[in-house]
Amino acid sequence: MNYYEILGIDKNVSQAEIKSAYRKQSLKWHPDVNQNKSEATERFRDIYEAYSILSDPGKKLEYDKSLEDGIRYSYNEDRNYQERYRDAYEAFILEMYRLAYELTYQNIHYTKIKKELVKRGCPIHISEKIAIYVESNRKKEVRAAALKSILVAIGSFIVGIIIFAIAYAMGRFWIGGFLFFIIAIINLLKGIYYLVTGRVPIES
Repeated sequence: MNYYEILGIDKNVSQAEIKSAYRKQSLKWHPDVNQNKSEATERFRDIYEAYSILSDPGKKLEYDKSLEDGIRYSYNEDRNYQERYRDAYEAFILEMYRLAYELTYQNIHYTKIKKELVKRGCPIHISEKIAIYVESNRKKEVRAAALKSILVAIGSFIVGIIIFAIAYAMGRFWIGGFLFFIIAIINLLKGIYYLVTGRVPIES
């Protein structure tokens, strides 16, 4: 088994190219998108095995030396195929979750995230579960942060009113208290918006 041939790359590629090749081959050979599941499952295992070695600089160096010396490289031969498949599957799903989280924190709707995961070879039902889950988590996190901001804004609003009232009672008009009051209102409205929508504030 030649790991470079399995991923369709040569020895001098970068880690980014190795990862890209892994994604491409995973998409092509994922068991859930192939009619010949037996062949696809075996090929998918080999793809993960190749990636797990070539994506690790130390293991890659050992593998390259074994090729030069004409020695068969040993990849955890004591592990059975079921464990190897589980590792490959878990690594693939983890990659899908990472991508989904990256997209959801750009405020991309879960339906579009689902489509993107399907393009990467993730089964439709799993893609939908992941997309809905990450969007739900994002909204929970944003709403929790927004609630804290609202409470702070309400506190600032009250302080602004008190300062403004004291200044007014003393026959003075303190512009600082007025600005404090306005900023508190703006922050309160922003907090309410993010609490309702669950959207992530994105700087322009």
